[in-house]
Amino acid sequence: MKTGLIDSQGRFHEVDYYEIQNLCEVMVQAAINKSPVLRKVFEEKFANKITRFSKELEFCLHILGWMVYDPFALGRDEVLFSNGERSYIASSEVITKPGFNRTKIKNNNLGFPILTDEVVGFDSTLNHIENYNKGIIDERGYVDASFVPTLKSLADIILMHDMIKDKELYEEFTSRGKNNHHPLDFLTARKNVIAIKKLDNGKYMMHFADENDG
Repeated sequence: MKTGLIDSQGRFHEVDYYEIQNLCEVMVQAAINKSPVLRKVFEEKFANKITRFSKELEFCLHILGWMVYDPFALGRDEVLFSNGERSYIASSEVITKPGFNRTKIKNNNLGFPILTDEVVGFDSTLNHIENYNKGIIDERGYVDASFVPTLKSLADIILMHDMIKDKELYEEFTSRGKNNHHPLDFLTARKNVIAIKKLDNGKYMMHFADENDG
């Protein structure tokens, strides 16, 4: 399965999916070593504000203008890119059209913003369950789904950020076959992962596999 990154000049760099995090770390380090301005941006807007997801991938997307091909490892001809503020999904045909300018894409009803801990409602302590509305709990904490349309969308993002640095997880997910790629079901079948949704009566509906002892 071909995966990789597309740089700001439109050049494709094929890389194993689970090596994307490593490549992003290299690119971020090179960028901030070269530019004090970029170092300040990275430290203030990414390193200090993002702990649940990959601050390096977010920086590459939003600041360096890189894109991820087949971002959710589903074997689809699609690309994850940013306009500098929000991430969007488009086909490779769209982003390779003459005149395509990622910074000109403006639609707050699509995509999702920079994944700071504040935006995703990350709670590593699990001490504020009264504030939870709809989200996913795993061993790292709680992430709220309010910044995306559905729990499935949140599962896509969580799984992507975990698989770009975890070969075993990536191989486990992709080995399920093309017709069995359901990120939310895959995540909640894992140990100590639960999807929750607060009901009108204040109780919670929970989604997890029977064998999940979380």
